Amino acid sequence: MTAQSTIQTISLKPQDIISVANDQVRTTSLKVAEAFGKQHKHVLDRLGRLECSPEFASANFSADVQSIDIGNGAKRNSKIYQMTKDGFMFLVMGFTGKKAAAVKEAYINAFNWMADQLKEREDRVGQLPKITYWDKPVVTFEMVDEAHGRKIGHANRRFYDNRARFVLGEDYFKIHAADKAAFEGVGVHVPGRGLIVLTRSGYDKLVAKFAEPGADFTRQQMRERYFAVQGGNVVSPALMQAYELCVKWLTIQKYAVSNEQKIIDLFAWRLDVDDWGERLEKGGSPDGLPLQDQPKLTEAVDLLMQRVQLEGAAHAHHDYMKESLRCAEREIAWAKRWQLI
Repeated sequence: MTAQSTIQTISLKPQDIISVANDQVRTTSLKVAEAFGKQHKHVLDRLGRLECSPEFASANFSADVQSIDIGNGAKRNSKIYQMTKDGFMFLVMGFTGKKAAAVKEAYINAFNWMADQLKEREDRVGQLPKITYWDKPVVTFEMVDEAHGRKIGHANRRFYDNRARFVLGEDYFKIHAADKAAFEGVGVHVPGRGLIVLTRSGYDKLVAKFAEPGADFTRQQMRERYFAVQGGNVVSPALMQAYELCVKWLTIQKYAVSNEQKIIDLFAWRLDVDDWGERLEKGGSPDGLPLQDQPKLTEAVDLLMQRVQLEGAAHAHHDYMKESLRCAEREIAWAKRWQLI
């Protein structure tokens, strides 16, 4: 091993030499050339002569064409390779010398550091409490800051600095007092001034220019592991709850009215209604109705009347109830004629 006094160290910022693409930590042939003090064409030449299997090359190297600076403000298109940590190690095995050793060490440290950062970011996203509001996954500003490893308050400031770009009901919701208890029931504090929660589109707008190391990875994790996953803590808005209860109540009432109409219809078929009406007009009393059935029919009519009164207040707002209401009113008119009520 080289004596301690002759060891050379080089400090390279991870974000300057590596990036994240397709959930993998990568570097480029251009950055390798710059770090090792080589011409890019020489690195490309070495890449072209690597004696690795097609499977290894496919898994660890990919090429595209980019515009690069060639000095004096001039640019030209050049093939640039992206490579994984394994690809990088395979490429630089033959690079020798003290500086090369120091650059290799700095690169390895950068790869390992970024891998740790991605694991930490993945864990942070996985630990976020999933919240669904108006059938959409939503996040708070604090959750955004936690996922991206930023100081609490950053997302809040960024939102209000760009408020005009966000559409209420599409990109965000504002939580007021009516839903405060529901949110605090799943561990989300709602301050007195209200709370802003972002939908996926709002989140995408907010973090579009986040450029910290691993920001792209976090965005992808949030889209795939948070916004694309159903379930979690479903917070039903007070307005939605009221609507759902109204629909449920009307459905139940419609079903009940239908059943009670069936009871009345059943008895009507068992009686000679025309004969009954004739007797009533002459002051007689109806016959043909078994005594044991009289209370049942009377109860059905009473319940029907109560529900008609309730439905009368609601049917103006629910067209599908109007026909049921008319039928119920007709049955009550018949029952009154039969002197059952």
